[in-house]
This record gives sequence, structure tokens and C-alpha cells, in this order.
Amino acid sequence: MSFSTYFTIISYLMAGAGLAASSLTLAVSPLFLAAMAALLIVCFYLHLKGRFLSIPKLLWNIFAVLLLIFFIIDYFFISNLLLESASRFLTIIMAAKLFDLKTNRDYLTLYILVFFQLLAASAATASLSFLFVFMLYIVVGIWALVIFNLKKDWEENAPQEQPMPRSILGPKFFMAAAGLAVLSMFLTAILFFIIPRVGTGFLQRKPGEVIKISGFSDRVDLGDLGPVKLNERVVMRVGLPELDKAPANSIYFRGIAFDNYDGTSWKQTKRDEIFIERNNAGVFTFRGMSDMGYILKQEILLEPIGTDVIFAASFGAAVSGPLPRRIKIDNQGSIYLPLQPHTRIEYTAFSVVSQDYNEMTMPSGSGINAVPERLALYLQVSEGSESIAELAKMVTMGIGDPRLKAIAVQEFLKKNYRYTLNPEKGEGKTPLDDFLFYSKEGYCEHYSTAMAIMLRTLGIPTRLVTGFLKGEWNRFGGYLLVRQRDAHSWVEVYLPVNSSQWGWLTFDPTPSAESAGEVQTPMSVSSLYLDSIRWRWNRYIVHYTLMDQIALARNIDIRFGSVLHNIRGVFNGVKNFRSKLHKTDIAAPISLLVILPFFLFVLWKYFKNKEKTRFKERVPRFYVDMLKLLNKKGIRKPAGKTPLEFAAQLNLKEVRDITDLYLMIRYGKHSICDNETVLVKKSLVSLRKI
Repeated sequence: MSFSTYFTIISYLMAGAGLAASSLTLAVSPLFLAAMAALLIVCFYLHLKGRFLSIPKLLWNIFAVLLLIFFIIDYFFISNLLLESASRFLTIIMAAKLFDLKTNRDYLTLYILVFFQLLAASAATASLSFLFVFMLYIVVGIWALVIFNLKKDWEENAPQEQPMPRSILGPKFFMAAAGLAVLSMFLTAILFFIIPRVGTGFLQRKPGEVIKISGFSDRVDLGDLGPVKLNERVVMRVGLPELDKAPANSIYFRGIAFDNYDGTSWKQTKRDEIFIERNNAGVFTFRGMSDMGYILKQEILLEPIGTDVIFAASFGAAVSGPLPRRIKIDNQGSIYLPLQPHTRIEYTAFSVVSQDYNEMTMPSGSGINAVPERLALYLQVSEGSESIAELAKMVTMGIGDPRLKAIAVQEFLKKNYRYTLNPEKGEGKTPLDDFLFYSKEGYCEHYSTAMAIMLRTLGIPTRLVTGFLKGEWNRFGGYLLVRQRDAHSWVEVYLPVNSSQWGWLTFDPTPSAESAGEVQTPMSVSSLYLDSIRWRWNRYIVHYTLMDQIALARNIDIRFGSVLHNIRGVFNGVKNFRSKLHKTDIAAPISLLVILPFFLFVLWKYFKNKEKTRFKERVPRFYVDMLKLLNKKGIRKPAGKTPLEFAAQLNLKEVRDITDLYLMIRYGKHSICDNETVLVKKSLVSLRKI
């Protein structure tokens, strides 16, 4: 492969990396992207065949002005997003530049455009795909710049019309370029982790794709969660740093609670909210972390799901992380952001739970949770609930304790109704009548609604809650993978917690999907492994914060201190051993006198052989002889000049011949032959006679 062909391939790989980066910004449509890719392939073919298109300078300038006008119109009147309009502008101008690659300046302009395309992608996306595009850019970019500088140096100093020797592009060149790429990525990684995080950005980001999930607004219709539970899409990843394996019992990730049921849907009729600000430790605290349970820490990465609610294990007591300055909590214990997020967010939640995560309690006197005078909200029933009241009385006949009544209703629903995501429609007036008296089958919303209304007819305050339950444990990343199918609803009942305190207790009347015969297909091993990479990418790259840097520094300090302690222990052991030898005999001095000369001899041989090898591989002897010969004649090679520049300065055929052969041996995989040896000897003889 000729040098020019290699240079063309590398340059178009750079253009491909820029096009891939633009695709990550979501600013270009698939059709536009396909058109740009086809244009790149056509230009590449024309360049390989040597069929260059000549674009007049005036025409190019007119096109550039029109493109700039289009960019301004796009930004101010179409997208109103700088990144989106800039990405389209850069992609079009890069594609146009491919038709005008003639001079070194044109190629350098192409490389600069690709860099800005990568910069736009880094500001617009948090996708794991950016990592692969970035690695491609680093490897190809370093090769392109090395080749570009070789080409430029050769054109400036080599004889006219003489092509670059193919031998320069040997294995050593590829190894050196690959080594530079690896070193660059290593240094980049170090800089990424040590540069202080500021936690803010200055470029507008394009909103990410929002996952629309029913059940997490101020209204939920009976039947909304059925279609959701058929979807496998991931909505949340929950790390449990205090656990090294899957939790023994399922965890309820609480979202929104509802107080009013009108016969077909649940609503929030009384949503009193208060704003909570961070404390000095950067934590939003809205519940006392009392002795009522166990504090469960959760590191949550939440996808945008079309709601301003954030989730935590029942019952959330505090959250922290890169969240807005203030968050909200309502009178039912739900946690909200000031605005609906359009990108994934990461935060840490702290919840007060029991050791087995069951019978979790929210005290009434915590935050702005329900107090007795507001309990009427949770006793409301819709018209036509007389038959439900009769059923509730029959199920709890002879039971006086309200807690035992709740347990009786829960067990009645679990044992006498069938779980299915496709319930049949019966002759009832409402979906709840169908479930309780006709079809007797349904899913979580039917069960939780039935229990809530039955307990309300008995005078027991109850509310419905939506959230997520269970999830799948990813053993490769050590976190719970929560998908849309894990959406769930349950009830919270206001009951006496002990002899002196009342609170909200969690009940779940829905039989488990497994016990109901529903089989949920787990993710494959490869899918779990790939998702664990995404988790680490988002956790340690996208959402890497100043607090993470502080934790990393502390960890390094602890480990470094441990290493120093071990080194001191080794030196102390050697010191004690030497002290014992000194007290017993003179073996140590004698050993030192014998070993030291041998050690110095080995070092001398090693560096001597290394110098010979380096001299032989990097600087052929005949080139050194030429420099010595010229030096005797008063001609010294300046340190700042390259061999080609020095040869061009002297303008001697003998010097040019020796220099060309030297470059072929040093930069290419070339072994000197007999004819070239004779040529070198003749050239040196001629130089001596000058």
C-alpha cells in the first residue's frame, strides 16, 4: 500500500469518526445520516481513484456563507438548541470539505472539524456508545496526525516528485502509533479523575428520550399498569452498597400515593407540599431516622420516565446527590423534583425499613404525613360500594383488631382470586365489581384497589401506592435492575404501630407472579454483563462528582499508608536481621564485598549491551561516520534540523544518498543489501576527498 493511499484511508476514518460522533447528538435524522455516510463513501472512492473535484474558490465561499446563514436560522427559528444546530452545521461542512481535500491545510481543517463534532457529542450524550467513538477518535487521530506530519516534512525537504518510501510504514511505526494512542488514553483517564468537578455545564443539552409510564402522575386509571408490566425496558438501576448479594426479600420502591377513588381511577385530591433544602452535609432530610428500623442506603440511577417523582425504598427518610437546590415532599410521603427531568439522574436515597424489608412503617408524626384530622381523606369510597362493604364485613367477621382485619382481607384476596395481566370483562358496573364478583382475576391494581376500598368500608384509613417491586439482581455489577414490568401497586394502612404510636403500614394483597404461574424471563448472561458496563459508565464517568473524587483520594491515601506501613515493616525486619548478624559474626560485610562487585558487573554489561542494541537499531554506523567526517571538515549538523533538512542544506549527492538510506532503515523495515553497502562506502570516500 502506497503512502498516499494509507494517508487517504486514515483521513476518511477520521471523517467517519466525526460522523459517528454527530449521530450520538440525536440532532441528525437517520435519513440525513445515511446521506452523509453515502457521500463520504463516494468521496473516498474518488480520492482512491485520483479523481479530485475542483471547486472554485468563489463557489466554495458562497456555499460557506449560505451554510452560515442556515445555521443562524436553524438556531434561532427551528431548534433553539445550540448543540443541535451546531451538530448539523458541522456535519454538513465536514461533508462538503471532503470534496476539496487538496492541500495540507485542507486536511488539517478536516481534522479540526472532526474534533468539534466529538466535542459536541460529549456535551450532548451520556451514552456508552460515546466511549467507543472516543476510543476510535483517539487511535485514528494520533495515526492521522503522525502521518500528516511525516507527509508535510517529506514534501518540504525531499526532492520534488519523489514519493514517500513504503518501508516507512512498517510494524515499528504501527506499534509506536498504537503505543502513543494507549498512552494518550491513559493520561486522559488520569486527568479525568483528578480535575475537580464543578457540577455545572454551560452548553444546552438536547433532552433525552423520555420513557412514558402510566401510574406516576396525579391520576391513575384502573388498568393503566397492565400494559406497562409487559414491557422489558429498564427504568432504574439500584445499587445496594451494604449488600454483596441479592436481598433476601423484595424491596418496595415507593413512588406516589393516592387518596381518592371515584370508581374507575385514583387521584390525589389533597397534595400539600413543602420544600426541603440541603443541610450542611448536602443531604435533604424529611424524616427522622429513628430506632424503628434499619437504614437502607440505595444508589439509584433513574431513567427519565415522564414524572417529577423520585423513588426510594419504603419509607424514604433522606436523599442526596447532584439534585436541584430544593426538592418537595407531599403530605403522603412522596418525593418530587421541582421540574420533570429529561435526562437520567443519579441520587442516593436513605430509607427506614425493617430488617426483612416487610411491614415497613411511616409514622404519622414525621414530616407532613397524615395526622388524625386528615384521615377522612383515606376513608372516602365511591357510590355503589354497598356490595363491597358487605364482602368486607363477611371476610372480617368476628375480628375486632384493625390490624388483624387488614391481614384477613389481604389473605382473602391472595387465596381466592387469580393473577393475570389479561383479565376477562364481567358484568359488573365498574372494573372493581368485575374483579371482586364476576371475573375474579386481575393484576396488582385490582388487588390493591380492592383491599383499599374494603378496608375503607370498615372504617380503616387506607391509600393506594404505585412504585416498583423486586427487580432483577445483576451479579456482575452488584445492583438491582428494575424494568417497566416491575411496576407495582400496593396499599398503606393507618394502624397502631405500638401501644403509643400510630403509623402507615405496608400491605400487599397481590400474589407473587411466580406463585400465580406467570414466568418472567431473566436477562441473558451477556445482557447482564453489558448492562453492568453501562452502570459503571454512568456511575463512574457520566455522574462522577467532586464527592467521588474526595472518596477516591481518601481511598488512595489509606492504601498508600498501608503500603508505607508494610515497607517500614520490611525495613525494620532487615534492620533487626542485620543487627543480629553484627552481634554474631562478620558474615554481612563479607557477603557485601562478594555480591556488590558481581552486581555492578552485571549492571555494566546490561547497559553496554543496551547501548549497542539502541545504536544498532536506531542510528546506523555509516550515518554516524558521515556526521563525524563532516564534523572534521567544520560542517556540524544543527540540533534543531532534521536529517532531511540537513541534507537539503548541504545539497550534496553523497549526503542525500546516505540520509535516504538511513531514513529507510530507521523508520522502515529495511535491511541494507550489498549494493547499498558499496554505495555507502563510495559516498564516504567521496566525502573525504571534498
